[in-house]
Amino acid sequence: MDGLPKNCMLFGRHAMTCCANDIGGIGYLCKVKGTLPKENAWIMLTAKVEAGYSAPHGRDGINLIATNITPAKPPKDELVYFNN
Repeated sequence: MDGLPKNCMLFGRHAMTCCANDIGGIGYLCKVKGTLPKENAWIMLTAKVEAGYSAPHGRDGINLIATNITPAKPPKDELVYFNN
């Protein structure tokens, strides 16, 4: 993704808060030592959590420091829902 700091990725999902017109991305900046996963790859992430500036969000927030990344199968439903 363009505009991310070096050795960083966004870890997140697409979410629907109300209806299909509301689908958007949610996620956290994640710092990675070593090789970044392919963009849009499904992964299992173990990470440490730290507070600090999040460049993609343009403000302070939660950042993740990856400690382990492994490939994962896509979920049955790729969306996260908040209206149930």
